[in-house]
Order: sequence, then structure tokens, then C-alpha cells
Amino acid sequence: MFFSNFKYTLVLAGLLVVTNSALRATAFPDLSTLTTFQHDLRRSALITNLPNLPDRDQFIGIGLSLNGLQTGAGRLYTIPSVKLCIYPNPGYSLWARFAYEPAELPRFSVGTGIQVQVPADDPQRRQAVGVSWNQMNTVAYQQRDISLHGLYAYSGVRVELGLMLLIDLQHVLVVDDQGLPDYDATLWQAAPYIGWMLHDNLRTVLHLAFDASNTALQINLEYFLGVRE
Repeated sequence: MFFSNFKYTLVLAGLLVVTNSALRATAFPDLSTLTTFQHDLRRSALITNLPNLPDRDQFIGIGLSLNGLQTGAGRLYTIPSVKLCIYPNPGYSLWARFAYEPAELPRFSVGTGIQVQVPADDPQRRQAVGVSWNQMNTVAYQQRDISLHGLYAYSGVRVELGLMLLIDLQHVLVVDDQGLPDYDATLWQAAPYIGWMLHDNLRTVLHLAFDASNTALQINLEYFLGVRE
């Protein structure tokens, strides 16, 4: 069972890589004006701090994600990422996220977060709160996003439907020769999602994240290791 599921994960991960290579744009974000620059960073912030789903009685999760968003120029831009998750106790989740984007402005981002599940009267209801942080470094700017979020969902045997609400405090420092000012912004975001267990230790999740003027899509595969007794 382990090797069968692992091979299945590799096949799906390969599809993500191929799709990412085919759809990657070469100019993101657009630094031609402050408005286009801010709008593109608002779009990227929709997917950098998306939290985990509540645990399903496992200790460790390894996630592969493909994130798609439309740039201000109308092109599709994709961002692959890896997330390492720890579920130390029922209701608790910690994660570290890594992404490298070899585009016109090479960038590396790293993030972390923690989530705590709030007990509910209905065992099928999931509700949680958490905080997360993500730092993106490029040759032209640095972007830091600190997010507070809440999660509300209903979970069945294999399928989970839910909604995430986030407040993102964004701080951007721009290199002097770009001719753009540093700035801070407060972003209000939402992300409905559907998650389902493909196997006992393989979960896939589809997020549709949006704010007042932008949308982004994330497809995530999470492979679990270790089961609580």
C-alpha cells in the first residue's frame, strides 16, 4: 500500500511540474508603475499564506502545491511550492512552506504558521484559528506577509468542504534603483475549498482564493506519514 500510494503521488507531482513549465509567465510582478506592482503582489499574497486543513489523525504531512494566478498583463502565472506539516496533537498544526520561482525576477520565499482547532459540538464540524508568516526575497524587492485566519468546515469520511477568512498585513521594501516606494497594505481575503482523501494517507485540496478584485487557484497534494493509535 505504501509504495502504491507513493507512486501515485509521484505521478501527480510530475503532472504539476509539467503543467507549471508549460504555463509559466516570464515577467511577474509588473514593476512599470506602482499600481501594477501593488496589484500583482496582492494577487501573489492570495496563495502564500493559505493555512492547513485540520488533521486526520496523522503526525506528518508533506505537501506539493501548484498555484495559479492571472497577472496584471492578463497572463497566467504559476508558482510551485512545498509544504512540510506537523500535527503534534489532535487539533494542532504547524507548517513550513518553501517556494522558488525562476522567473525574470528570481525569487525564493519561505513561510511558517500555526493553527489551533476550536472544539465544536458537532463532530463533523471543523473550526480553527491561526497565524502565519511568509517572506519573499527577490533582486528587486522584499515582501513580508503576516496573516491571521479563521477556518470553518464540515468534514465527512473522505470529503471536506470549508471556508477560510484571512487578514493579511503586507510589508514591501523595494530596491532604490527600481524607482518605486516602499509600502504597507492590509488585505482582506477569503478562500473556499474542497478537500478529499484519495487514499488513507493521501489528501488533495482545491482552494479558490479571492479578495475584492483578484482570484487565485491552488491545487495541493499532501502525503501523510504516521497514524495516531
